[in-house]
Amino acid sequence: MSSARAFIARHDLVVYYVIACVVTWSLASLAGISFFLVLLALFGPAVAALLVSLARGGVGGARELVQRVFIWRVHPKWYAAAVAIPLLHVLAVLALERALGRPAPLDLGDFSTTSLILGVLVVGEELGWRGYLSPRLLERFTPLTASLIVGVLWGLWHLSLFLTPAFPHSERSFPLFMISTTVYSVWFTWLLLRTRGSVLLATLFHASLNLFSPGGIDPRRQEIVEVIVYGASAIILIALLGRHFGAGHSRSTRLSLEG
Repeated sequence: MSSARAFIARHDLVVYYVIACVVTWSLASLAGISFFLVLLALFGPAVAALLVSLARGGVGGARELVQRVFIWRVHPKWYAAAVAIPLLHVLAVLALERALGRPAPLDLGDFSTTSLILGVLVVGEELGWRGYLSPRLLERFTPLTASLIVGVLWGLWHLSLFLTPAFPHSERSFPLFMISTTVYSVWFTWLLLRTRGSVLLATLFHASLNLFSPGGIDPRRQEIVEVIVYGASAIILIALLGRHFGAGHSRSTRLSLEG
C-alpha cells in the first residue's frame, strides 16, 4: 500500500469529509454559471465516499459501497415509514400552528419536476452520509453518538449554500438548520439500522423530507416550529429505543438492528 493510501486508511473520515466539502463548495460557488453545476454539487459526498472506499479497499471496497444503493429487499413497512414519517411531521407542524391560534392551511409543499429531480439526486448525498460515514461511525460509537456527529457534519457541509445569495438557504437561519440536520440524523440512523444499511431507503426518506414542507406559514416561524416538532420526536424516539440506541448499545453490532 502506498503512503497516500496508508494515510487515507488511517484518517479516512477526515479525508472523506474534506473531499466532500471541497467538491461541493467548489461547484456551488459556480452556481451563477449553470444550474447543472448545482446538481453536480450534490454528489460531493458520493465522490468522497467512492474515492476513500477505493483507497481503503480497492475496487471491492467501492463495489460494496455502491451495493448499498441497491438494498431494496426490506419489509414494505420501511418504505411506508420513509414516506410517512416526514409527512406526519409536517401535519404535526401544521397542527401546532393551529393550536397556537395561527392560520395554517393544509399545504404539503410545492411538487414540481424540479423538486422530483432533486428528490432522486439526493442519492449523491446519501451514498456519502448514510452509505459511508454512518456505517464507519457505527463501528466506533453508539447509534446516538454517530447520529449527532453525522448531523453536525452534514449541516456544516451546507454552509456554502448559506453564504451564496443565489441559493434560498441564504435567507434561512444557519443555527436552526444545524439543529434540524442533527435531529433528522437520529431518524436516518434508526431507519438505516432497520434496513440493513439501505442507501435506497435513506434516499427515499431524504427526498420525502425535501418534498413535504408545510406551506402557508411565515418561513422564519416555520423553521422554529419544525425544529420543535422534529426535536421532540427525536427525543421520544431515543427514549423509546433506550439502550438499543444509546449508551447500552454494543458498538460491535454495527448495522444489526434489522426490523
